[in-house]
Amino acid sequence: MRAMGWPPVLDAHLHLDPEGSGMRAVEAFKRQGGTHLLVVHKPYHSVNIKDMGSYRRSYEITQSMTLKAREKGIAAWCVVGPYPGDLPALVERMGIEKAVDLQRRAMREAASLVGNGTVIGLGEIGRVHFPVSDELMEACDKILAEGFDLCRDSDCFAVLHTESPGDNPTLMGHLSEMCSDSGLELHKAVKHHSPGYLADPAKSEGLTPSVLSTRPNLKEALKSGGSFLMETDFIDDPRRPDFVLPPDTVPKRIRWLRNQGLLDEESHSRLMIDLPEKVLGVQMDEGT
Repeated sequence: MRAMGWPPVLDAHLHLDPEGSGMRAVEAFKRQGGTHLLVVHKPYHSVNIKDMGSYRRSYEITQSMTLKAREKGIAAWCVVGPYPGDLPALVERMGIEKAVDLQRRAMREAASLVGNGTVIGLGEIGRVHFPVSDELMEACDKILAEGFDLCRDSDCFAVLHTESPGDNPTLMGHLSEMCSDSGLELHKAVKHHSPGYLADPAKSEGLTPSVLSTRPNLKEALKSGGSFLMETDFIDDPRRPDFVLPPDTVPKRIRWLRNQGLLDEESHSRLMIDLPEKVLGVQMDEGT
């Protein structure tokens, strides 16, 4: 563990959209003391996902926004991958066999970008978060299994979008088993949008929780004694400003936790340096 005099401050899950706040969000994050960002791929309204060309264009947007964040003085990296929430619409358009094949090819395309200096993992990948047929959820798992295999082969991590563990009590065990079957180290699977209680090692099933940074979530996560990433899941959609949480939330929450006596420098180093380096494979002190 390396003490850093409190910095750095990482938001481990934030989206940037050229049609949204874009760099204004990055500047707000930086003004409050933010230093590092994991920019996560998302569906863009400007790209109609229908073939590999559209996936490539959307991946390019995520990479471009990440590079622009770096120009603002932020250490930024990104993850790209086929968003599971797109699968139902693809199935309606082309049938389940062709839709699964397209998302699997898009997963392989994403993996080919890992190590290019900007892309360091696959995400968001996983399962549809709303009720669907068993057949469609099994299709999600088939695509996710390929993602885990590719992360293993690329020595990188996966950012997982799934239904809530509160809605599916067997979810964490299921994801852990899938990850183990692939041979990917469990901590390399990051459960995005985690509630605070998943920071408890007994409940995370070995996966890394990325905790949505509300005050109650963070209090609960710190009480667990486990390690976790912090995120806003800021979606950068002009139709829903500051949803899910505003882009400057993580540095503000760090300051609040310190003022409340809930976070000391040793714990900050564990959450903001040691765990990100272990999971993301980056150097937090150097920003590389």
